[in-house]
Amino acid sequence: MKRRVKLSEKLFYSVIIITAITAGLFAWKKSAPGPVGRTVHAVQEKTGNAFFSFSDTLTAVKNLFTSNHGMRYLTQKNMALDMENQSLRAELASMNRIKFLKENESYGKRVRTAANAISTGSGFIQFYALDRGVKDGVEEGDGVFAPGGVLGRVSSAGDSTCMVQLLTDVKSSISARVERSGVAGILIGAGNNMCELKYVPKEEDVQLGDVILTSELGSSFPAGIKIGEVTAVDKKSSNLSLVIRVKPYVNTNTVREVLVVRKK
Repeated sequence: MKRRVKLSEKLFYSVIIITAITAGLFAWKKSAPGPVGRTVHAVQEKTGNAFFSFSDTLTAVKNLFTSNHGMRYLTQKNMALDMENQSLRAELASMNRIKFLKENESYGKRVRTAANAISTGSGFIQFYALDRGVKDGVEEGDGVFAPGGVLGRVSSAGDSTCMVQLLTDVKSSISARVERSGVAGILIGAGNNMCELKYVPKEEDVQLGDVILTSELGSSFPAGIKIGEVTAVDKKSSNLSLVIRVKPYVNTNTVREVLVVRKK
């Protein structure tokens, strides 16, 4: 700061001195005879040109500094606005997905709350952590749905978070039935985003492409909610029941927003 003040003072005094010299030469030029007057005039002209050139240079440097400072400010402001815009768009997309989820499934008055997946497990046993818990009315055993159908059930609940056991977990079991024929069974997780419908006798009618729904026998889910589609039926195995592979409609690896519904 002191250095800037000293530099400004020197510039001020320099301008005063140059102005005084120019004025003196101008006065002398008027009273001086021909050749001397012309010489004085030439000196005065060059001095004036140098002065104004120096002044213009200082003005240009000042404007350049101000312009660069303004550009940096505008760039930072633009980056902040762009980040805010992206955040708002992501939030709007999340709200639209939750709205679509509520409007396109028949959960009725059993919906407790919407929630966001905040982490996921890995490996053969999978769980999701949600950002809702006991304070939001969530209880152990509540059903959880994502866009497309069943995701799993609440396995434990804390004050503000809960854990969801996915329907594809090997320890998960859900009462289910075949939509077309009404055949009932127990849907067991098989890992890798797959399930199996167990305890269905071999004489029962189950075909590829059949839709699997939640059963009225279960306590965690309303009846008639889509779970997945039959992708394989093995009637020739040595098992006493059919081996039925089911692909869930929900991709358990890409879940973001869910609905928690109260158990019976």
